[in-house]
Amino acid sequence: MNRAIDAGYGWTKYTTSDMSRQGASRQIDVGAFQSLPFVAAKGSLDTHAMAKAVKAIEVELSGVTYQLSENPAAVAPEKSARAEGDRFTQSTQYGVCMCAAVKAMGAEFLDNLVVGTPVSNFEGAKRVLQERFGTGLKFDRKEVPIKALHVVAQPVGGLVWHVMSRNRLGELNDRRRLLVDVGYGTLDWVVAHGLNTNSERSGSTEMGVAKFVDFVANQIKSGDTSIGQSLELYEAVEAMIVREVPFRYRKEQWSRERFHEALERLANEGVETLLAKAGDLGMFDSVVLMGGGTRLYQSVLHKHCSPIPIEVVAESRFANVRGFQLIAEHQAQRQRAAK
Repeated sequence: MNRAIDAGYGWTKYTTSDMSRQGASRQIDVGAFQSLPFVAAKGSLDTHAMAKAVKAIEVELSGVTYQLSENPAAVAPEKSARAEGDRFTQSTQYGVCMCAAVKAMGAEFLDNLVVGTPVSNFEGAKRVLQERFGTGLKFDRKEVPIKALHVVAQPVGGLVWHVMSRNRLGELNDRRRLLVDVGYGTLDWVVAHGLNTNSERSGSTEMGVAKFVDFVANQIKSGDTSIGQSLELYEAVEAMIVREVPFRYRKEQWSRERFHEALERLANEGVETLLAKAGDLGMFDSVVLMGGGTRLYQSVLHKHCSPIPIEVVAESRFANVRGFQLIAEHQAQRQRAAK
């Protein structure tokens, strides 16, 4: 079996099918849960029934049972927090997310597993991932062996899926592109000529979706630090600014329009940081925009990069992991050809 996982600060995405088995649909099925594992509660409540009701995944790791869900606010403790930063790949939370993804995809053995990391700490994260998961994962008192683990910079997966899904494989190797991936924790960018990347002009900054969510949530709370990081409030804010879903809080209606100027200022800060390192884009054919926070950066990128076109990847939230799946299948083809 060849599969892919994109475990980010905000969400963990994983593939559940091969492109080669999709026939004319040319699609890759995916699943996702928030990267917010919490220890399953013990007590009188039927936590297993609650987990099933919100489609939670349970996984036992080192004797501890964790739960993960698309909607952790429905079952997680209020003070649950995400692991972030350059040490994310070394954290227990990351290991739980990896194991839960493999469990959800139903894998008993993985020939090729492709995973992605942010750009800024790519080499360090790659070493950590190879050390932790290079031969397999252990959970639920069993082991799932991995024959080959491949680590890829996240935006590269998005590019591969972008050209494949649009039947533009012929353009993959002869174009200069700026790949921009708006993740939950980071804004990543890669300067690429085909699949050849320039690491000196690529990078990351902590201007992902979380920065926007934190800012808006603090505005809504009017600086009242006693409220803390309410999971329900933060999920509602994310849905509002990314998908324009309004909500009520303390009997007041909140919508994206109220924060438009502030969101544009934050996005402008992120783009200026990006361009300061990426440099002159005059020779580029396009900017390829992907990630769950695409909506936050599209207009600002257009203003800064015009007349270079902005190509927004379709279903950009899952572009990276679908690209990783294609890479996994390509690796399998190479292995078969080498025999």
